[in-house]
Amino acid sequence: MSCGPPPYAAQNLGGQIQEHIEVTPRAAKVLNLGTRIIATLTQYPHCCPQHLQILLDSLQILTSARHKNEKQEEDWQLTLQTAQILRINLHEFNSKDLKALGAKGEESLLTFVRTYLISHGSRWMIKQSFKGWSDVRAGLTMSLYGIIRELLRLQFNFDLFHDDMLSAIADSLTDITQSDKHILYGLSFLHLMPNLNMEQDSSSLDGVILKTLRSRWDTNRLGPGVWAKGHSQRMRMHAAGKVSTRGNPPNSPNLRRK
Repeated sequence: MSCGPPPYAAQNLGGQIQEHIEVTPRAAKVLNLGTRIIATLTQYPHCCPQHLQILLDSLQILTSARHKNEKQEEDWQLTLQTAQILRINLHEFNSKDLKALGAKGEESLLTFVRTYLISHGSRWMIKQSFKGWSDVRAGLTMSLYGIIRELLRLQFNFDLFHDDMLSAIADSLTDITQSDKHILYGLSFLHLMPNLNMEQDSSSLDGVILKTLRSRWDTNRLGPGVWAKGHSQRMRMHAAGKVSTRGNPPNSPNLRRK
């Protein structure tokens, strides 16, 4: 399949970021062009492993005019569209495509996921007041969960990123402002996460589920759907030897429906 035109390719990342910070005339033209290209790429599914790094570099440039804690609606729309494009690409990937990313591409992809897997109380939540923020955040979270799931399908090597990624996933899933839909989808792939060190980390995956269930139980938000999914995932991990017997979750037949 043809890759089509790539997003704006950065040859001098630092220099181009500085242009956007200074809002030069050329930067304004680049922003307009880059925004149009990214919007177009969301409409035409394609698989271009060699262009994912260009896409991530482009996003960094196009949103660099605002401080990281002061991103505006257009910045978040670009971030959401980038996540959607990445998910579409990864869905078409095979193991050969994943290798084509290279070490830099893999690290950039994981950094993107960890950075934007937003949880309540994170720095991104401080000044977000535009009208469509909740929808953007919901769409972004689902796309990022989808990226993680695709990486697990491709047997991505999480060795160097396991602790940070697991922490980001845990923070996201224990966020009580998330809808049941998001929590259910997030829980659905946890059993696929690798256990890298059974002696030290045998309860880490199980711990994410326990924290998720406990956070919703403690705030009277634990519905039967999330409880059932958490329980079934624990059983799957138990069968694979990934569950600790310590710290059992709340176990009550009288769970309140939302």
